[in-house]
Amino acid sequence: MGGGPKGNRVRRPCWESLFAAVLPPAGLLVALAFLLYGTGTMADADSPSVTVEQSHEMDRGAYLVTEQGTFELFRWHLPLSELPSDAPTHFAEQVHSVLVVSRNPAEATACRLYRLEVSAAVDWRRCERDANQLLLDPGPLPPGGYLLTVPTDDVFGGKTYYYFRLL
Repeated sequence: MGGGPKGNRVRRPCWESLFAAVLPPAGLLVALAFLLYGTGTMADADSPSVTVEQSHEMDRGAYLVTEQGTFELFRWHLPLSELPSDAPTHFAEQVHSVLVVSRNPAEATACRLYRLEVSAAVDWRRCERDANQLLLDPGPLPPGGYLLTVPTDDVFGGKTYYYFRLL
């Protein structure tokens, strides 16, 4: 009268249960790894955020040129009151120059580098310009936090802010 015989329960195959138990935690671990490493929030001097191998593949933006390669800097569209905690970090003695890539690179005087701890501008020692790149050499930089301001390469103008830390 109520219910059915005991043997009519539907059983899941063993692999379905295993799949259902393993997939969510594995997906969470992959997503967490992407968030922490893929966005550069855990960037340090040994594992910079983005490596760019060839200049013709570079997107518009600013890059640090180091002994290990060329590393993209993060964009901020508003000035910040202090160095962001997730700003890329590199060793000071390995940084050679700053590369700015845009449709129409500004003059070197329009790109400014500031050392944040002493609130001082860093002069460019040398600069080279071609069709879509501006290579800026600040000379040896001491450890500390830095802000690079670059004219925004769009219709609205303004500045784009790039922060990084040197050890």
